[in-house]
Amino acid sequence: CAARVNGWEAHVLPFLRLHQPQSNSNGLDFDAFSRIEVAAYEECPLGTLVLNIARTLLCARAQQPACYLRHTATVSKELYALPLTVVMGTEWPFYALLNSQDW
Repeated sequence: CAARVNGWEAHVLPFLRLHQPQSNSNGLDFDAFSRIEVAAYEECPLGTLVLNIARTLLCARAQQPACYLRHTATVSKELYALPLTVVMGTEWPFYALLNSQDW
């Protein structure tokens, strides 16, 4: 039985909307967040990873391969580099969030 994050969109989308143009109709313009991502990563690398996972899931849900491939590379690299002790010791739901998507 794997964990899932039910209703993850309700938690992530309001934050992402704060950092993107109001005129965007498809909801997948992450340029504003991308501009502050380095600073966000310095402040909270695990939180930034969760937002990158959410961006990847939004791209997958929108069936936009270019968007998905752009963001999944970052997620894969960060998850691979993350020590297992950090994964075990944190309450950030990395794998539960990934499991929330019906692939």
